[in-house]
This record gives sequence, structure tokens and C-alpha cells, in this order.
Amino acid sequence: GGKKWGKGKKKFGTAVQKGLNGAHTLEVPTVGPTGRRLLTRADGNLNADGKKVTGIAFRSAMKLLGVSKKHFIITTHGPPHKKVFSCTHVIQIPASWAELNLIPRGGDAVATAAAANAPGAAAVAPGTGVDAGASVVEIYGGGLCNTRVDSEQLALLDLYNSIRTVTGGSVEPSKPIDVVKLSQQMLKAQVKDLADEGKLMLELVNASRPKTEYKKDSSGKGATKGGWIAQVSAMVDNGKRMEAEGRGAAKGNAEEAAYGSMVEGMASAIGTERHAVLRGLVQKSPGNSVAALRIPPLPDAAMDTIIAAMGTPADHDARMREWKSKETVATARRREGEGEESSARGGASRR
Repeated sequence: GGKKWGKGKKKFGTAVQKGLNGAHTLEVPTVGPTGRRLLTRADGNLNADGKKVTGIAFRSAMKLLGVSKKHFIITTHGPPHKKVFSCTHVIQIPASWAELNLIPRGGDAVATAAAANAPGAAAVAPGTGVDAGASVVEIYGGGLCNTRVDSEQLALLDLYNSIRTVTGGSVEPSKPIDVVKLSQQMLKAQVKDLADEGKLMLELVNASRPKTEYKKDSSGKGATKGGWIAQVSAMVDNGKRMEAEGRGAAKGNAEEAAYGSMVEGMASAIGTERHAVLRGLVQKSPGNSVAALRIPPLPDAAMDTIIAAMGTPADHDARMREWKSKETVATARRREGEGEESSARGGASRR
């Protein structure tokens, strides 16, 4: 175990900051706040590795990876004539990493780090800002050196190692994938799939032709700010009115979101049991294609014609019994003939 790490004030913002924001300690630590060993010059070549993960490159990588919350802490240690600097870089894992299955073990970053014999690479922490009151997972990297700049570079180098460990190598921070774009594409596909499911379920409940109305969205946030609200309505089961609302940046996006809302909202109109049966049918249908089987009853005249040609159900049963009886007799005769033929062949061979 290493010496106690001096706690300092967190500073959110860019990866490079002038000045110090941590408390001074006389003891020189060997581990960071999570117990992860601090990287030193003996562990990495600053000239070759450190420059790849600093400044603009780091900020660009974090933007592509969807990391919006990051901070670092710099603390001084030791006597004035032998002062050293420790730096800890921290990033909060965005929800999109788990959604895209970038973290093994069911998205458990802490367990993944422990399994890789890298405890302290990730840890659970209290959320801040919009995440206040909730728990979040952070990734840590730490460095220790006699200059502030080198301690920052070592910390970034270690942070990149932690990211590789926590993601099982699926994320290479020096060549980051565009997580933001992938997440948006996945969300768009999910919305479309849910919208298709809503349309198919409307078909199965004898719905009237859906009617869609649009209006500008003045209360939207993020991607839907200044977008549209779509309201889809239809009559189901010959008289029950159903309505669903959706928001989107464009009219088409809002309409798809509204059809998606129909999926869950339909349960109140048709009953939970029937809703579950129909939804299961839709989800198992090949090629997202399903329709209600509607066969109208035959008129009486047609039934009379069929009975005259084929007889009544009782006549059909009688014919089947007669056929079965004849089949039994024919089978028995065939077996008797086969037995006599076999006996004849046996007698001839003995002579």
C-alpha cells in the first residue's frame, strides 16, 4: 500500500490548467485517490508516449468518445527543496458506452478493472450537476513527477491505459471511435423499430386510418428544441379512440416517436393481456410484416352447396370410418400374403 493521497479541490474544465488546485502534503504518495499506483517516469517514455495524449489531441478524443465530464487535480508534495507534483485525471463514463456494449461484464467497469488486475482504474462516485443525487462511474489516471507538466502527461498516459482496461480494449483513446455518432444512429434505429411496431399493432386491432397533427415545440430540450410535436390518433376495436404524442427535430422524427408511444399506450385501450399477446406476435413476425387474419363467414347458400356436394359432417365421419376399415382389411391381407410367400421360399430351400 502507498502513502495517503492528499485530497484537493476538483476542477472541471480543460485538460491543461495553470496553477495548482490541490492541497500540499509533506508525504509523497505512491497511489492515487482510488488506490491505483501513480505512474512515474520509470513506467513510461514521456517523449514518445506523453505527447500523444495531451492538449488538443486529448480534448478531441474525449469529444468523439462522448465524455462531457472530466477534471484533474494537481497537488504538491514534499519539502520545498524537493517538491514533487502528483496529478490525477478523471473522466465520467458516459451512458452511451454501456448502450453500445463498449464495457464488458454487462457494463460493469469496476468489475472489469478488477478482473484485469487493475483495481482503482474505475470507481463509483457521487454524481454532480445533472447527475446530482445519483451514482456515476469514473475512470482514473495518475502521475507523479518533479515537474507539473510531466505529472499531467503521465496522468493522461495512465488515464488512457485505464480506458483500455475498463473497455477491454474496445476503445483505443489514441484512435477514438465516434461514440456520439454511433449512439445517435443506434437511438434513431430504436425509434424507427418502435414506430414500426406501433404501426403493426394498429393493424392487429382493426384500427382506422391514423390521423397525424403537427405543431411547433416551444418547450423541447436538446435535439428537440425548436422542433415539432406530432399527435397520432386512431379508432381501435371499432370505437375506442387512441392518441399518442411524440417529439422530434423534424416532423418525421416526431411522428415516428408518436407511433412508438402507441406501443405502450395501447395496453389501456385493449387490455394488458391482449396487448402482451399482440406485441409478442409482432416481435416474432418475420420481416416486420404481420396482419390480422380476417375471413368473413360463408353465406348460407354457399354452405348448402358444399353440403350437397360433400355431405354433412356426419357423412364425412362415416366415410372416414369406412375407409379406415377397408385399410385395416387390406393391410391384414397383404401381411398374410407376405407370410405365405416367405414359407414357400423356405420349403424350396430345404429341398
